[in-house]
Amino acid sequence: MNGYKMLNRLLNLDGTEAHPMMERIGPAEYRIKKLTEENVNDPEVYRTVLCTYQAEMLIALAASISIHGILVSTVAHDTSAFYLPELAKWVYMDPTFNEDYIWESSTSAILPPEAPKGSVASPAELYTASAMGVMREVFLATKIQGPSWERTVYVDSADDSRATYLGDSSPYGWIVMGSNLIQEYASPFRTNLVMYDAPFFHDHPDDPTTIAFSARRRVPDMNIVFPTLGVSIMGETPLEKTSVSIKLASNWPYHDHFEISGDDGIWESLTGSLVLTVGQGKTFQVKSVDKSKGASTIGLISAKCRPRDAMPAINLLLLQ
Repeated sequence: MNGYKMLNRLLNLDGTEAHPMMERIGPAEYRIKKLTEENVNDPEVYRTVLCTYQAEMLIALAASISIHGILVSTVAHDTSAFYLPELAKWVYMDPTFNEDYIWESSTSAILPPEAPKGSVASPAELYTASAMGVMREVFLATKIQGPSWERTVYVDSADDSRATYLGDSSPYGWIVMGSNLIQEYASPFRTNLVMYDAPFFHDHPDDPTTIAFSARRRVPDMNIVFPTLGVSIMGETPLEKTSVSIKLASNWPYHDHFEISGDDGIWESLTGSLVLTVGQGKTFQVKSVDKSKGASTIGLISAKCRPRDAMPAINLLLLQ
């Protein structure tokens, strides 16, 4: 689970790995060492790893450029998703099947207003479509072509009918979804390992899938499985009838500090609490910044008047 060690094992970053899993072929290009009949006993070549490890590798690679990832569990398969602050949502990405999904239909009843046709789907959106049996109607699978030295599609579902979210075993997509968000690479690991309490569990209590996932903490809210990452309000302290001190909180992984911006558009570090005064008409933007200077979804925070002698009402809106 150590991101640097994983990348070093893959790419031999510091020259200490005798048998790295990938070989460098250009200034910023690597490829996996191929396994053939001739070199099957050669320790230099790549050995296939399970989907879980492929997802963790992709998550580690993304983390190296400050993109936070999450391990996603489905029926008999693990994949990944990445949080995009600009969209305020998780985006599904499967490194094993080389697959993500875009909204194909803009008229579906389950299409959220913020996801126009052509936008990338989230795991929660895929789950909803799966449960309703409309995956093929609203989503289009996309697979990335290989790099210049190998243009074929990696794991083409035309060659292997299982290698897709809409495989033979689950023709409408997977109806069980869970996640594991790693907050810190420390001991013990701070993780959020949860499974959505889907109707499947209650309708099929003896199914192997239900039994296999029974050890996980099941929750009734998909937002717990795929939480919006960013700023929240921890507490409010009235200073006077028209002013309030706001203590912010963050679930942005590796949070380091908060930054705030006013009408001038200049971002500054926030030290201590944020004081809001009703009547000034000010709206502030706030964000959480991690140790690599990656920023969370921006929150819009303001104060409004409540009835006389009541503390001002605080409003926090996450921008998309």
